Amino acid sequence: SEIGIGRCALITAADARPDLSNPQCTIAGEVDEISSNGIIVSTEYSAVPYSASGLYRLDLGPNIASSERIDKVLDLLQRADPVGANKKNLLGIFPPGLAL
Repeated sequence: SEIGIGRCALITAADARPDLSNPQCTIAGEVDEISSNGIIVSTEYSAVPYSASGLYRLDLGPNIASSERIDKVLDLLQRADPVGANKKNLLGIFPPGLAL
């Protein structure tokens, strides 16, 4: 996939690793416009994360609708065939940039 209008994008300082759980590191927003002058992203945050170099990276964000559908399917599977306690926390969706 590629970044396009209406897609979710992640904004992170160029020298940092994306971290969706920390808005001082990474923020998410929706791409409103792409032109030769830049990319406009709408977000609920009032500022972009700090970047010492002033450079940022733009990554394709998670597809929220697909993630919600996958979560529902996983819930149904877990209810139909319960897993043991040692595997219970291993099922789910991993966010982009998660260190494994």
